[in-house]
Amino acid sequence: MQKLKRFFSSSLNRVILLIFAVLIPLNLLTLVLGRRVIEESEKQIGLELQHTLTLYLNLADEATRRVDTYLALLSIDDPDFLRLRDKEIDSEEERYRQVQAVVALQTKLKDKKEDEFLISGIFAFFPKKELFVQQGSYSSRGVQVRDQILEEIKEDSGASLRGGRLLSVGDRTVLATVSEHRDVWYGSWIELSDFARQIPLEEGRILAFTDREGRVLYASRELPEQVEPRAGRQKIGGQSYLISAAASPSGELYALELVPARQISGALPFAIRLLQILSVAAVIALPILLLAMQHWVVSPVAQLNRAIETVEGGDLDYRIPEREQGTEFNRINRSFNHMMDQVEELKISVYEEQLQAQKIKMGFLAQQIKPHFILNTLNILYSYEREEFPLIQKMILYLSRYFRYVVNAHQDFVTLGQEMEHLRNYFAIQKLRFVQTFEAAVDYDEELYDCLVPPLLLQSFAENAIKHALIPDTIVQIRVSAEKTEAGRLLLRVTDTGPGITDEVLERIEQFRKEHRFRSDLGVGIQNAIDRVELLYSGAGSVELSRRPEGGTAVEIELPFLKMHSRLADADEETA
Repeated sequence: MQKLKRFFSSSLNRVILLIFAVLIPLNLLTLVLGRRVIEESEKQIGLELQHTLTLYLNLADEATRRVDTYLALLSIDDPDFLRLRDKEIDSEEERYRQVQAVVALQTKLKDKKEDEFLISGIFAFFPKKELFVQQGSYSSRGVQVRDQILEEIKEDSGASLRGGRLLSVGDRTVLATVSEHRDVWYGSWIELSDFARQIPLEEGRILAFTDREGRVLYASRELPEQVEPRAGRQKIGGQSYLISAAASPSGELYALELVPARQISGALPFAIRLLQILSVAAVIALPILLLAMQHWVVSPVAQLNRAIETVEGGDLDYRIPEREQGTEFNRINRSFNHMMDQVEELKISVYEEQLQAQKIKMGFLAQQIKPHFILNTLNILYSYEREEFPLIQKMILYLSRYFRYVVNAHQDFVTLGQEMEHLRNYFAIQKLRFVQTFEAAVDYDEELYDCLVPPLLLQSFAENAIKHALIPDTIVQIRVSAEKTEAGRLLLRVTDTGPGITDEVLERIEQFRKEHRFRSDLGVGIQNAIDRVELLYSGAGSVELSRRPEGGTAVEIELPFLKMHSRLADADEETA
């Protein structure tokens, strides 16, 4: 009994029980009955329409076969057909007889066409005499069909038309069938527009013919150029249709009948009434659910929302009064009050972390533009003679690229390619300052171009290499490289062949890592680089400096492998 009481004291349990007891059975029953009725009706309507379409396609195929058989028999024993095929016109009398044979053959083709109401035209072509005898429309449309069939016969000897093929004739499509016997071509064609008029169609429905790929060849009403030739529901032009589909025996032609979904609903009066009754029952039950939710859920949530708004307004001392509102909300209220107690303690530590991050950021911005570098570069420009104008141009170009990059480097990340190009430009400026004192190389795989790195991260170490590694009368080698490690991380290196970093400096760096306090006896750039990597990557990156065994200094910066597209995807997820 005690467990049962505790169960019903939960607002969430009460709402769940009410939903299961009232709305869910009604809604499930509504959905199941409505769906079954609609599916069964669609199935019956689809089968009936498919049978009708299949019947007419088979009728068209049988009519084509009968015409083909009839023409084949004519080619064997009909005297008029044989005269036109075999007799040469060697006299006026023979010419007259062949004219009579043409007239007689046309009469026979006409009689046969009248017997086959689905056939639009019948023809026989005698290539040796360039004689095309046809029965059908003698309008421009009939002429276009004749010309298209002749073109197909001449192009590939009519092989592609055997068994039936769809031909585009002007703005129409016909299904043509051609056979050949002893150098005489004969056959028939069916215009899809004529064929469509023979198929019964209820008002509001659409009849269409497509090919295998779904290209619409004919439609009784306007349709998109592509309709998938399959049975089932499809959404076309913003309207839902039940589509019935049937293929011709040859598989070249598909007949589709599109029934608007609203017509199917209109054919279901009993089902609609039943759904309406169930909907009314659900509406009547809804206020009961709303009242219960108001008391058990909405009011406690509103109270919690008011507390959040009060805190957002700056009153961090506000606490939610605790009273009996259901087990879950009591727990939430206690957690909220406890959280506000912790906020007071966390506020100071968060503020200090923000100050530290701001300090690191300001240190980075402060070293972007170095006054001594600017003055030295300008002095070099001033020292050039007029004859050295090309060098002046080159220096100005390098300098403009340098300032464009550092002035715009306010974001947390840039691509590795941009950073490397900036270093190449930086080395070009320094080589004009320190002529024949060092050689610099910037190498990286082009596949790493769009990897993300902090801007100006490598310049501080490149500048230190130029400042501390140059030896009089010696050309120092400086190399900057990037590669992807076997562990899937990005490794950046800056090496030189100078005298190498001292143990004293390395000890200062280790001391800075432990204390994170600014040291005046250590370069600002090194300290800022270490802080930025730790801040941006939350401890997942590292900066290591060492003395190379063969001489010189090596800087290795290992970072998580991030690319531009993955960064954009993360930003989209955060926005969503």
